[in-house]
Amino acid sequence: MDELSAEGGQVNAYGCDATDERSVAALLATVTVELGAPHLVVYAVQGFCPGTVLGTEVPAFEESWRQNCLGGLSWRAPRPG
Repeated sequence: MDELSAEGGQVNAYGCDATDERSVAALLATVTVELGAPHLVVYAVQGFCPGTVLGTEVPAFEESWRQNCLGGLSWRAPRPG
């Protein structure tokens, strides 16, 4: 971010719980108010379970699945405006 800003780019950082539709909707509402409706949203969450599939505990697998799969659906939340 510092490098992009130094080159004259506008850089903003926002955060939300990508697995929670309300959190995503609130983030998109904030961005829309501050910058206008986004033309592109990149969903780049990474979560993984170290080890093998058979050696992975169910809670760890579920959390990884929520972040990587279910979280992508949260971005279908109604867009403001």
